[in-house]
Amino acid sequence: MKKQKQQQVAGPRGLLDELSELQAVTEMQQTGKQRVLIVEDSSVIYSMIKQVLEFRQYSVDTAKDGTEALRRIQEGEDYHLVLMDLSLPTAMNGWECLRAIRALEDPRKASVPVIAVTGNAEAHTPQQFSNAGFAALHEKPVNFVTLLQLVTQHARVPHKVAV
Repeated sequence: MKKQKQQQVAGPRGLLDELSELQAVTEMQQTGKQRVLIVEDSSVIYSMIKQVLEFRQYSVDTAKDGTEALRRIQEGEDYHLVLMDLSLPTAMNGWECLRAIRALEDPRKASVPVIAVTGNAEAHTPQQFSNAGFAALHEKPVNFVTLLQLVTQHARVPHKVAV
């Protein structure tokens, strides 16, 4: 009875969010895969990360810069996690891309967990990463065991957002 009352209060937007979450769960159950976006300009690094994640049954997309990553997130299906290099070759670096993601109108897309993957972590404090909205930090060179632990810990289905 209590659950029905909450759904009535949630209104049409709440119902649409619940349906979207149900669709994401159903999709993952059917495919068995969580969707990860790798944002990395080094083809060697993103190829290696992609192979490791695909071996672990993740569905992986890649973007070589912040602009492409933002477009994929805005126009595509929901991602369960984003791995974001911070030094990207276009006008939109990883920090700026994260700010743009967090500003998206769709709460599921705006709240996707983003893990910073960088070789320049010493230039920033852990608090700066947290304040910016990163779910975690992974320093290069990439340690695949540690990275997989972070991916497993932070990837989520469905994206739960209070609206």
